Amino acid sequence: MVEPAESLYDGGRRRRWIQGVVSHMKEGAFTKQAKQHHMSTEKFANEVKSHPKKYALKTRRRAQFLRNIRRKTSRRK
Repeated sequence: MVEPAESLYDGGRRRRWIQGVVSHMKEGAFTKQAKQHHMSTEKFANEVKSHPKKYALKTRRRAQFLRNIRRKTSRRK
């Protein structure tokens, strides 16, 4: 469950948002789907974003989450 709004905000910045999101996700599900399609997770995310009507809403959300997280981690380097 996502924490109340008071605990998420600290001086105008959102804290610990990722814990609320990740707690609802099934670990390894997107990787398993990518392997079933014989692709890496990055390539599968691009495939899902390119052809969204072929995939379920949950898969599209997982693909977008992966792209967002990869983008955030690449900026830190």
